[in-house]
Amino acid sequence: MLTGEKFTTLKIGKAAKEDVLRTIGRSAETSFLSLPQLEVWSYRYKEAGVWNSMMHVHFDRSGVLSMMQNGPDPMYEEKRFFRD
Repeated sequence: MLTGEKFTTLKIGKAAKEDVLRTIGRSAETSFLSLPQLEVWSYRYKEAGVWNSMMHVHFDRSGVLSMMQNGPDPMYEEKRFFRD
C-alpha cells in the first residue's frame, strides 16, 4: 500500500522514472503538461491511512523527478452542481 512516507523516499532531482517504478510501481494515471514540459504520473493512496489522496509525480524532459504534489483524489470528491 502506498503511503506519504513511501513517496518521501524519492529524491527530487535524483530519482529517474525507473527508480519511481521500482519504488512505488505503476501510476493510476499519466498526463503531460505542455507549457512546463513535464510528464506527470498520478498515484492514488491513503494519506495518514485515512484520506483518499492523489500524489502527482512530475518528471522533466530528461526523465528525472522534478517535483511532487499531493491533494484529494478527485475520484472520491463529492460532485457539486451549481445553480443560478
